[in-house]
Amino acid sequence: MADKTFGIDLSRDSAFYLFYTPAPPKAEEPGRLIRFNSKKYLPLPPCIVKARTGKGEKQVEIYARLRETGYLQVFCEETGGNFSQELRFDLGDSEKSSKGAAEAPAKRRVPITSAQLKQISKLLDQAFAGSTEFNSVFKGLEEILGSPRSNWDAEMLRQLFDLFAERESEFRTSQGSLILWFRLLGFCLRPGYGVTGDVARVDHIWQMVDEGFTYDNPEFWSDWWVMWKRIAPGLSIERQETIKCRIEPILFQTNRRRDKKEREVGQHERNQIWRLLGHLERLPVAEKERIGWWIAKAPPSYGVDSIALHALGRIGARELAYAPDSAMVPQTTANAWAEHLLKKAIPGNSYLDSALREIGRKTGDRLVQIDDLLRKSILDVFKKKLRKKAFIQPLLKAAQLEDKELAEMIGEALPSGFVWVKDS
Repeated sequence: MADKTFGIDLSRDSAFYLFYTPAPPKAEEPGRLIRFNSKKYLPLPPCIVKARTGKGEKQVEIYARLRETGYLQVFCEETGGNFSQELRFDLGDSEKSSKGAAEAPAKRRVPITSAQLKQISKLLDQAFAGSTEFNSVFKGLEEILGSPRSNWDAEMLRQLFDLFAERESEFRTSQGSLILWFRLLGFCLRPGYGVTGDVARVDHIWQMVDEGFTYDNPEFWSDWWVMWKRIAPGLSIERQETIKCRIEPILFQTNRRRDKKEREVGQHERNQIWRLLGHLERLPVAEKERIGWWIAKAPPSYGVDSIALHALGRIGARELAYAPDSAMVPQTTANAWAEHLLKKAIPGNSYLDSALREIGRKTGDRLVQIDDLLRKSILDVFKKKLRKKAFIQPLLKAAQLEDKELAEMIGEALPSGFVWVKDS
């Protein structure tokens, strides 16, 4: 809607009321003003902008985007500012809210108080000024919010994400502030979906994927990959393939000589990239099979790159965390990988054991789980290694993935109250 602006207050819930008509005007134009007729124009559920800060009146514009899948998105974006949020229809209590909207004041729903927001802003100011170490910002946030970061729920995390995104220009001023930004964005947006507006938040981060950062600091790049790992479930198939194409030349070494100008990738960074690769569950099955066999046959997978076997276990898992079952490698491939790994059963290799456990997991579906004799061979190996019953339980009884197992897969617990939802 060009040249049409609206005023909203981010300390309160705001609503945009939309109407439709089965008989649109003949000379219909986007943004055209018309005379309202309650009999001709029928109401839709309101589009809600949830309260997110203790302050902030903003002038915004409304625009729409039609994605390649046919999905129409409507956005509310600040004019000349960084605020942007996708609008969603409020389908809960919509009739009640539309009737009472004229009389009732907007309900305040701010998990972070105005006083806390001022303290957070001051903490960031001190970090940018150099009077507070970047590494102590998380601790400072915990003190301000009065709870450890493990207790921050998804709503609070997204509110923090939006606050940090609004100060992007300041976070980009140095290498240290960028490292902190990667940590904050990834932590506050994990796992990349589940809260209204997450599509736009992921789009915001995705704009960085093509940036040519020139830093050589291994810590910088490790945190860069960790950020992508944390939000990977919120990435489409196409975006996951883009990430895969970026990391494949790093992980899958060829015989070509490394250019002296190329950045050297250390083992710690490689470990983070392997974890990211294993978390790209939406990759096409053919790609998973190709990558999986490379890992299984590569000698470094049983030495310095043993964490690659963790990725193999995720790639060949019989129970996916968020991707649809159609993204699962075939049973025949899982059988072949299990046979190959059993021949390499090195004592004390925990990554190999976790790969065997995920590939050998019992699901109750005989068309999905590996052959019973192979599973028995895996169990025999685990018993010889004196593996605890809790570790081998997934091979004994079919059950859904538990929160503890999901946290082990992705390397950290999910936001408080979050529930995994698999693609259909």
